[in-house]
Amino acid sequence: MRFRPNHAVLAAALLLIAPLSLAETAKAAAAPATQPRQLSTESKPWKGDFDQMVERRVIRVLVPYSRTFYYVDKGRERGISAEHLRDFERWVNQKHKTHKRPVTLYIIPTTRDKLLTGLAEGLGDIAVGNLTVTEERLKIVDFVA
Repeated sequence: MRFRPNHAVLAAALLLIAPLSLAETAKAAAAPATQPRQLSTESKPWKGDFDQMVERRVIRVLVPYSRTFYYVDKGRERGISAEHLRDFERWVNQKHKTHKRPVTLYIIPTTRDKLLTGLAEGLGDIAVGNLTVTEERLKIVDFVA
């Protein structure tokens, strides 16, 4: 036989809980108003090597927003860069065996002129975007094929 509380039992329980919640509300109202809590959306500069990125579990990738390389269609990331980056993400997680805590690639769309400067400033870890290797660019970043 299962116990089913009747209305009198529920009313008594609510009467016991109500004074506690009223006291809590009074305390909250009496406390000085503080700034509302919110998530920071700022991208903090960070520089590290690949092993540190895997340890941190986040790799930030700067990509130019274009119809070919990266765009968002109905909430899905599409384009050549998006497809290759998701393959790279799977490869990193398989190679480093990060089953319960996988490495996440965080794709950051930006303008083409800010790809290398953002990378140099530590706002991204990898830049993808069909870039030509020049002497000027080699002074700022390293290239891989």
